[in-house]
Amino acid sequence: MNIIFFDKALTSSDWLNFWGNIIGSILGVVGAFCVMLWQLKREREKNRKEKIDNTFFNLLTLFQNVKSEFDTYRFIKAIETEINTHKNLKRLNYYNNELSKRREQFIKDIDEFDKLTDSIYKVYCSSIKEALNMDIDIGGYHTHIKRLLSLVEKNSQRGFN
Repeated sequence: MNIIFFDKALTSSDWLNFWGNIIGSILGVVGAFCVMLWQLKREREKNRKEKIDNTFFNLLTLFQNVKSEFDTYRFIKAIETEINTHKNLKRLNYYNNELSKRREQFIKDIDEFDKLTDSIYKVYCSSIKEALNMDIDIGGYHTHIKRLLSLVEKNSQRGFN
């Protein structure tokens, strides 16, 4: 403080040194402030880019999780199974309807087959006619008719025609 109030004791080089120190200190503080602002700006830009990258990878991870949970393969298989079941039901209903329309003629054809074969297959023909008279669906006839056909095939191979 003596230096500021007693200006006669100071020489011009002392004043120059004094003001140089003050200006240097001010420039140092302003320079440090500018460098800190510049670093802060760079840090913000870096954080913004990292945030964008993190957001992108978080979205990518979320997409992969949703995709694995959704599992399109199982979804498509379930749809295909449902469609095939529906088709099979429609087909079965169609055959049952056609069989119902032709039931009497089918029974007559079985009786005629039984007469032509001299009642060799009477047991099998009777079981088919019973199933037809019970009005069960077409799946019930399948085993009876299959047995009759396999027996006719065996007998025809042996020469019992």
